[in-house]
Amino acid sequence: MVKTLFATQAPLMRLPAVLLAVATMLCSAPAVAQEHRTLGFGRFLTNDVIDQEDRWRTGGLTLNWVRGTEWTGQLPSRPFDILEYRFRANLITPADTANPAPGDRLFAGTLSFGLHTHFDWNGTEVSAGVDLAEVGEQTGLRNFQRSLHDRFGWDPVTTGPFEIEDQWLLHATVEFGREYNLGFGRLRPFAEVQSGLENLARVGADLTIGEFGRGALMLRDVNTGQRYVGVRSEDPSGLSLILGADAAWVESSVYLPESLGYEIEPFRGRLRAGVATEIGPLGVFAGATYLTEEFVGQPEGQVLSSVNITFNF
Repeated sequence: MVKTLFATQAPLMRLPAVLLAVATMLCSAPAVAQEHRTLGFGRFLTNDVIDQEDRWRTGGLTLNWVRGTEWTGQLPSRPFDILEYRFRANLITPADTANPAPGDRLFAGTLSFGLHTHFDWNGTEVSAGVDLAEVGEQTGLRNFQRSLHDRFGWDPVTTGPFEIEDQWLLHATVEFGREYNLGFGRLRPFAEVQSGLENLARVGADLTIGEFGRGALMLRDVNTGQRYVGVRSEDPSGLSLILGADAAWVESSVYLPESLGYEIEPFRGRLRAGVATEIGPLGVFAGATYLTEEFVGQPEGQVLSSVNITFNF
């Protein structure tokens, strides 16, 4: 039974008022969607296989369907000329899925469906969107993980009451970024605000050495911050190296409820690296991201691996 229809949280520096405006703005998007055509598809997979353990932010899958009036290799100046329809499945677990330790974080499955738009605002790249998120046991993601582990003989997944309560939430995200050509590469500082599942503000930068992403529509993964292709460029990119880092100030998290005694780490850091190349119509990205601790009592950070594959037909 859904216990909370729309959970609300104290806003981080009152910025959710801005995100509410984004949600209102996106409500008008379907009116222009009929003029759009499919521009590309994104798909991004994360897993903690490098850690060789199922723990904490153990895995996620994002699927993106990008539609728009056209793609010229640059963002349009108007919002809604490009619309991204986003589906995301994400699972958080304790470090020991069979016998969770007292004080470790709970299982938390999330399924979300969202609408985002990407545009250029006076030379600044803007990405803004809203997702409707389903959280908790009702998603069935822990049962899926249990079935998968049973099938392949991996560590068992408990059936005990170790999952956050069922909820439905609206989650809004706004990102601003600007790219600078350094000669040997391209540096893109960015700032981001999120409200809903987690209330946070983040600043960081991504450095690309090579042609990866030039002339493409780039999307950002929620867990790792890795950027990946949503609409491919018509020009081959060759081999590229991608580096990134960011820091977030976190006010609250649905995944770490204070009512159950969790104390979040107010500062989070991410360090990431990846390589990308194109082989004919096939584009491949592989990367790794280090995440710092997210709650008091988490003994160490973790490393997530990432894969993105794109096709041109």
